[in-house]
Amino acid sequence: MSSDSVQSLAQKDYIARVNITGTVTEDRKQLDLLNKIADDEKAVALIVFVNSPGGSATGGEALYGALRKIAEKKPVVGQFGTVAASAGYIVGLGTDYIVSRGNSITGSIGVISEFYDFSQLMGKVGVDVNIIKSLNYEGKGSFKDIGTPTRKMKPEERKILQALITEMWERFTGVVAEGRKGKLTLAEVKKLADGRVFSGGAALKAKLVDQVGYTRDAYREIRKRCGNDKARIVRYLPEKSWEDIFTSQSMVPKLELPHSGVFYLWESH
Repeated sequence: MSSDSVQSLAQKDYIARVNITGTVTEDRKQLDLLNKIADDEKAVALIVFVNSPGGSATGGEALYGALRKIAEKKPVVGQFGTVAASAGYIVGLGTDYIVSRGNSITGSIGVISEFYDFSQLMGKVGVDVNIIKSLNYEGKGSFKDIGTPTRKMKPEERKILQALITEMWERFTGVVAEGRKGKLTLAEVKKLADGRVFSGGAALKAKLVDQVGYTRDAYREIRKRCGNDKARIVRYLPEKSWEDIFTSQSMVPKLELPHSGVFYLWESH
């Protein structure tokens, strides 16, 4: 059911359900959808189903912030699917209560950034790259090409990038401590924040989730929290553009190129 049709069909109070699946990105459509739910007085509560290994750090925090705003107005319960790790876990933290399957994979509290090094391969095939970059204020070398795959990373560059990752890790752990306030302290979160993953059962013991259960348990919890045992659950779907429809039905494979960035992501490959 599209978000526009919900208003005409929902004559009584209902519980909205939104699925956050796949790689977490800065998806404007998802954020707009959550804002609509926040403003819809007939939507008395929200269930967020998360099935994601994580992704963009900024995307995860944006969804977290949007969910926290909804939680200020109405009950929000999170439900974890097969995996809800890293930025996927951050999304879950935006809810009031997390229900995880016993065999869900969650946690992975950490930050990662990958930089490829093609320099040896380039030397073998006779490929060279000429980089023209801006200099520093003294007219000397700069870090403008930091992370380039065309040469070995310099120690001073690694130091800068490690400092950035550490800063993002501090931010990540702070969000977890905020989301699990009253259940975990910042010091306790940091002890868990070495990138390890947890099963749903282990996450419950570590106080990263609130209950091990399934869909029926999440539905029971959200109905109890909104005080409406009979409220029907309406799944919201983000609107699709013609471009989205064409891309989803296209048989042309998508080319994934190596990329750099800072990610809250569980990599299992």
